[in-house]
Amino acid sequence: MVCKLLNQENDLLIPDKEVWVKLADDEFLPAVIEKIEKFNSRHLVRFKNVKSADDAILFQHGDILIEKENDENILDDADPINYMGFEVLNESNQIIGFVKDTFEIPGNPLLLIEMDKKEVMVPIAEEFIQLFDIENRKIIVCQLDELLGL
Repeated sequence: MVCKLLNQENDLLIPDKEVWVKLADDEFLPAVIEKIEKFNSRHLVRFKNVKSADDAILFQHGDILIEKENDENILDDADPINYMGFEVLNESNQIIGFVKDTFEIPGNPLLLIEMDKKEVMVPIAEEFIQLFDIENRKIIVCQLDELLGL
């Protein structure tokens, strides 16, 4: 399986590391890393007990979720990379998508949100983000119609 690291900390992918692979919005599969090889800007990852192409198809297009170990075990909510996978809700508390990626553009960090099989970029700014609920992994966006130009 080929993957691109969103977090540049290379020590996160190590052999025998237990990870979760997100297959769908509410479907996760545990896996254990067997081997890692760097391939240009990407990494080739082999999971234990995945020995054939047919087995690997299950993991295709999945996100690898790795628990970052730190001394305090506290999520740094100032780091947008930690918003990956958060549910995105509108002001009426209805789920409208999830955070697919983040971009660190100087002075203008962005969330890439998947909504209705479309990708939308939302600036991480008070005028568009009403609430970051770190504990429940949710983000409430406001003025979405204005942002999308609807």
